[in-house]
Amino acid sequence: MSVVEEVIQKVDKIEPMPFVVHEVLSLMGQRDVEASKIEDLVSKDPGMAAEILKMANSPLYNPHGNVKDLKQALVVLGNSVVLSIILTHYTSGEIKKDVPGYDVPAEEMWRHGICVAILSQKIAEKLNLEQGVAYAAGLLHDVGKTILGLYLQEQVKEIMKIVQESPKKERVSFLQAEKQVLGMDHAELGGRIAEKWGLPEEIVAAIRYHHEPANAPEHLLPIVAVVHTSNIFVLGTGIGTGSDGLAYKLDKKALEALGFTHKEGSELWTEFLVDIVEALKESEKELEGEGNKEVS
Repeated sequence: MSVVEEVIQKVDKIEPMPFVVHEVLSLMGQRDVEASKIEDLVSKDPGMAAEILKMANSPLYNPHGNVKDLKQALVVLGNSVVLSIILTHYTSGEIKKDVPGYDVPAEEMWRHGICVAILSQKIAEKLNLEQGVAYAAGLLHDVGKTILGLYLQEQVKEIMKIVQESPKKERVSFLQAEKQVLGMDHAELGGRIAEKWGLPEEIVAAIRYHHEPANAPEHLLPIVAVVHTSNIFVLGTGIGTGSDGLAYKLDKKALEALGFTHKEGSELWTEFLVDIVEALKESEKELEGEGNKEVS
């Protein structure tokens, strides 16, 4: 059996997201959602409800605290943040894994995903796009790398060799090398995972085309461009930069799709840098919490 077939089998074994996630994603794609509908869904999972209450009392969203019930927490956080908590709750198991083929520790993948998600949400807010969908797509954009990386320990040397030994004028990209060695790249695999989970087409497309936004269907280009741009900016800080991290370039067409010039894109990054710092602080707290669980 080929490596690709083994990977596909593993993908086929991934459990689909729980029903509640699909319901919440559906609600988040709507305008003027009734809070009672979201509250009913969230209340079915005590663990998730507890996460929402904890976040509603965190300094990042509510410096004064004193949020005691789920209804009040939903008001304090808003729909987009609630969506991000739900997705984080159900997908962190897949995201928080080492990616040995790409030399990226689990903690760094988690930081990278959170930062891309936060920045995607902020850009979506600025452009009046669906913030919850943007956060979800940003959080999950590299899920294919996580899965594929687990089976690249032997093949990564061949991929690296192809990239490094290719002529500078005709440099082979990591995506091209992945396809040569494995028959697919991590973005394509991620899109397949997202489809299996039954996620909305906007999120599937953002994952599938986050390195090649020009190939995305026209009606899905805005959300793909948001995630692509956010990913490149975050990689530029060194967050989540593995063996392939600096090999990706910002697609000018993505900025144009968002209505930004290159200069405006740089200014946008500076504007949201504070949000990225806050996101890093939150991710550190969660990682510390996971460590404490292991020790106890």
